[in-house]
Amino acid sequence: MSTRISASTMGYTRTTDLPSAVTFTAMGWFRLASDRNAQGRYFEWTGPTNVAYMRVTSTGTTLSVGSNSGASSGAALTVGQWYHLATTFVENTTTTGHKAYLDGVQNINRDSPATLGALSTLSLGNAATFWVDTDMQAIKIWNAVLTVDEIKNEMRSVMPVRYADLYGWWPMLDTASDEVEFSGRGRNWTVAGTPTNGNHAPVSWWNRNPRRILTPPPPAGGLSIPVAMHNYRRRR
Repeated sequence: MSTRISASTMGYTRTTDLPSAVTFTAMGWFRLASDRNAQGRYFEWTGPTNVAYMRVTSTGTTLSVGSNSGASSGAALTVGQWYHLATTFVENTTTTGHKAYLDGVQNINRDSPATLGALSTLSLGNAATFWVDTDMQAIKIWNAVLTVDEIKNEMRSVMPVRYADLYGWWPMLDTASDEVEFSGRGRNWTVAGTPTNGNHAPVSWWNRNPRRILTPPPPAGGLSIPVAMHNYRRRR
């Protein structure tokens, strides 16, 4: 299963121990459950005077990345179809600063991203009134810009393939543990409303044949990935 947001009262936020505002990569599997003909934000990073986001536009289905200073649009998403969506961001660069990837292929390149400053909120699935009627699974965030090959590797796996610079990962296989961050860093989401269980994304628990495997040490003060997997299976 996955986790489903289906109302404006639902969503996920973090307001402490936030990721870098300078460079980041965020991704996950998403399936639009309906076309609301309204804007909705998959991810949003909120700074003192600016935001950065990946969203669907007011058409309800068009993928877009942007900030308060403007946005760039890409492909139209089909309701009911799973997509792997990823976004990379480099603060205040003049070229190739904010990108979106659709199923491992670059779809948007915005060359004038925002300067965010110190972040106050990280949002998933809903930012203020901008919510997405969506199933979601395998959410991952890094304090780094991943390469195309790394994004493709991550697309095939609920577990992270790259552990360097990992901010957190949330399998979101069901609502019993949708808020839990599985690397042991304790970066759980604050849940608004009552998300429900959704359909399972077309992705395996781990990537059996990644192009490159990085063997991580246990995170400082946290659990190793095998221990996190063991604990999850015990809960199941």
